[in-house]
Amino acid sequence: MQCPSCSQPPMPFARWLLLLDPTHIKCMHCGTQLTPTRKWRIRYYLITALAMLLIVAPSLLTYLDLLPYENLLEIFFVAVGLTFFLLLSLSAFFWKRFEYEIEQRQS
Repeated sequence: MQCPSCSQPPMPFARWLLLLDPTHIKCMHCGTQLTPTRKWRIRYYLITALAMLLIVAPSLLTYLDLLPYENLLEIFFVAVGLTFFLLLSLSAFFWKRFEYEIEQRQS
C-alpha cells in the first residue's frame, strides 16, 4: 500500500490493524486524506460481511434447530477463533495490497 501523493506507506501495519475504519485514513508522511479505490472498498465490505456472517451463523442455525443447542458454545468459540485468524491474515493481505486514492471532499 502506498500513498498516491508521496509514494510512502501511509502508516505501519500495527497502527493500520488498530483502525476501526481503514476506508478513511490520513498519510503520516504528507497528511493527505486517503480512501481505497472502488475495487478494494467493495472487497473490504464483502469480506467484512462474510466475517460477521461466520460469527452469527452458529446462533442462527441453533435457533432454526439445525444445530444442537448443547454444542452451541463450542461451535461459537471455533467460529470466533477461525474468524479471528482469518481476519488477521486478511488484514495483513489488505495492508500489503490495498490501493488508496486521494479522497475527494464532497461539499
